[in-house]
Amino acid sequence: MKKRSVFFMMFLLISVVMMANDGNRKNSGKSASTTSLEGRVIDKNTGEYLAGVAVKLEGSDKVVYTDFDGNFKFASVKPGEYHVSANMISYKDNSENVKISLKDENKIELQLETLSGK
Repeated sequence: MKKRSVFFMMFLLISVVMMANDGNRKNSGKSASTTSLEGRVIDKNTGEYLAGVAVKLEGSDKVVYTDFDGNFKFASVKPGEYHVSANMISYKDNSENVKISLKDENKIELQLETLSGK
């Protein structure tokens, strides 16, 4: 009885490992045709990093928010030209065009100005 349970547990373990490897193999094909876009959002007047800014990759349904250091990252982006916009309460919206390629580092810095302009 004890041997059966040991064999059953080994079978389950091997099955899980094989399924995990199969999933990695499927995702590896995606990474060859997509890349990422990273960036940072800062206050135009003070140079401080802005946390919680909504950054949208126009033409897609992708929206991310900046972390405490103003950083954001879009993963699995197809190469091409995109319009990236950033908005936050009490700041003017800002947007820029960016060309994303598989060969280059895709980085952008967006600056937001307060509504009062000070």
